[in-house]
Amino acid sequence: MYGALEFVTGSAEFLYTPTVSLDYSELHLEQLVATQPEAIHIVIWVHQKADQHELPKQIRLLPLPPYCPELSPIEKLWDPVKREVSNAVWETLDAMEKAITNVLRPFWESEERVRSLLGNNWLTSGVSEFLKLRQSPI
Repeated sequence: MYGALEFVTGSAEFLYTPTVSLDYSELHLEQLVATQPEAIHIVIWVHQKADQHELPKQIRLLPLPPYCPELSPIEKLWDPVKREVSNAVWETLDAMEKAITNVLRPFWESEERVRSLLGNNWLTSGVSEFLKLRQSPI
């Protein structure tokens, strides 16, 4: 599963995939671009090397150091997912995906829910300051 949280709008994007691969990573990046094709999307990148991708021209990757998931804002989202699906026997993959969807649905339905997950930290403060500077007349 791929996921992305949008700092400015509070939206969330998810992509279920049968595995993790460069092809699916690129598909997820294309999905993000499709949400706002005219925008430049700065994506905090975890788990794969940024230079291994054929990137859409609207994507800029901000790679995180290896083994530092605590730096990724979306990591907080996976904790409730893990609590829901771990230590359970699922009759089908569809049943497990339905349980995951039930955990994630509030995040793609509520921008406020996404913002509460992102919290007030170095990254959200930095994005806010950057956007204020961009909007201020010089």
